[in-house]
Amino acid sequence: MIVYHLCEAKWALDNLENGRIKVSQIEDLNDPFELSGPYLKTKKKRNQFRSWRTTMAKEFGMLCFSRDWSNPVLWSHYANKHTGIAIGFEIPPNLLMDVIYTATRPPPESIQRAYGTQAEGEEYVKTLLLMKYNDWSYEDEVRVFKDINEPDSSTGIHFVDFGDNLKVKEVIAGPLCTTKETTIRSVLSKYPQEINVMKARLAFKSFRAVKNEKGFNA
Repeated sequence: MIVYHLCEAKWALDNLENGRIKVSQIEDLNDPFELSGPYLKTKKKRNQFRSWRTTMAKEFGMLCFSRDWSNPVLWSHYANKHTGIAIGFEIPPNLLMDVIYTATRPPPESIQRAYGTQAEGEEYVKTLLLMKYNDWSYEDEVRVFKDINEPDSSTGIHFVDFGDNLKVKEVIAGPLCTTKETTIRSVLSKYPQEINVMKARLAFKSFRAVKNEKGFNA
């Protein structure tokens, strides 16, 4: 399955040059409700949950992708106002987890009833890790969770290297991206697999970003 990671052009080129992608840490995500989805009725439960969340944030990070690159809101929020780049990765479907969008904050008891009585059961914890408010559904997000190991010595950032489970298949320059096609193809020259490179434009008949059939020079 091909999924997309959008970011500023300079970071996309850096990722491609170094063959790696940044692991997003829970405390740095732009949604303050991450891992805080359930409705907790008492202060004691909220304190216990915050302690669990802190532990999870120290042990796990995530790679965040969208199933679709055409939503213009994604380009505005994550690709520096349409000037960035989307990288399409081929990832085995069994490694991807769909974000669960919800309009309300369910109490833990309702989640437990859905997946069993064990409070720390796999499905229960997975639901907590994937739960987001409905208004984020435009992202059509999928995630891959990763153990946090030692950060990169020069940047202090956690990365995951590209490989068979994270293979670059597409590179899409945003509608307002000024990065030249030759620059992108030069960075990609070291990759053994065929990678589709395209330029996006704003659609004429809909509020979407679409492939520019005239290429980079239009």
